[in-house]
Amino acid sequence: DLRPTGHPDRALSLNELGVTLGDRFIRSGSNDDLERSTELFTEALNLRPPGHPDRAFSLDDLGLTLSDRYDYYRSNDDLEKGIELHTEALNLRPPGHRDRACSLNNLGVAHGDRYNRSKSNDDLERSIELLTEALNLRTRGHPDRAFSLHELAVALRDRYIKSGSHSDLERSMELHMEALELRPSNHPDRAYSLYELAVAFKDLFIKSGSHADLERCIELHTEALDLRPPGHRDRAYSLNNLGVAHGHRYNRYKRSDDLERSVELLTEALDLRPPGHRNRAFSLYELAVALRDRFVISGLSDDLERSIELHTEALDLRPPGN
Repeated sequence: DLRPTGHPDRALSLNELGVTLGDRFIRSGSNDDLERSTELFTEALNLRPPGHPDRAFSLDDLGLTLSDRYDYYRSNDDLEKGIELHTEALNLRPPGHRDRACSLNNLGVAHGDRYNRSKSNDDLERSIELLTEALNLRTRGHPDRAFSLHELAVALRDRYIKSGSHSDLERSMELHMEALELRPSNHPDRAYSLYELAVAFKDLFIKSGSHADLERCIELHTEALDLRPPGHRDRAYSLNNLGVAHGHRYNRYKRSDDLERSVELLTEALDLRPPGHRNRAFSLYELAVALRDRFVISGLSDDLERSIELHTEALDLRPPGN
């Protein structure tokens, strides 16, 4: 309010308020904070035209907020605009620039998001290329190394899923393990590393059938869930994946406590993904599978009927072409 239109420091205030609202959005998930943050960053960028020494910072901030909008709304316009902004920021940070790694990382993540939407191999390879360069610039001891380790590991797992290359899975796990070591028990991002490493151990279990890999997967997902208590925006992810992991262990050893735990976790995950939630179909499917498994051992018709009901709803959410 003390820096009205025309004030030389208005862009700075716009930027700082946008960052603060963005942080609150990450904590609360309030789309009002997300929209206001986008407005503020847009105005700040308009006050920093080409040639302005701080333009790259505003390009970064607006690009990251558009990535959050894409995650929230799934609008392709937000995704494409974000890539455009991050590309311009990277062009303003040539080799040797102190903030080049930041732009490499942001643009790499954005190409990864587009790969997950389009399945374009070009986007995946570009993402890995950018994230590899970012990691090379963030050597051991760099304060942001864990971020680059995490993002490159995610991209390499995506390539493993696409190509089946075991070397990509091994490298992904190696990077996730290093990231986890850099995120001790009190680190705010530890849950992300636990979660992604658990997913990688599940992939390894599916490939190898190793009991140790499955146990490690469950252990990591359990710790991640403990760090995502009720009300945490990512709790449903941990509930769903831990539930699936208990389902894998049930299918191997036929222990009823694993099956009951799987149904319990998957039910809570589905409750957190009401109609309209973009991941509802995944939870519907996984809970339906678990309930059918319980029907097979118990013969309870209620489990079978509920499984059919959930599968039917999931199918409605996955029309032809999905």
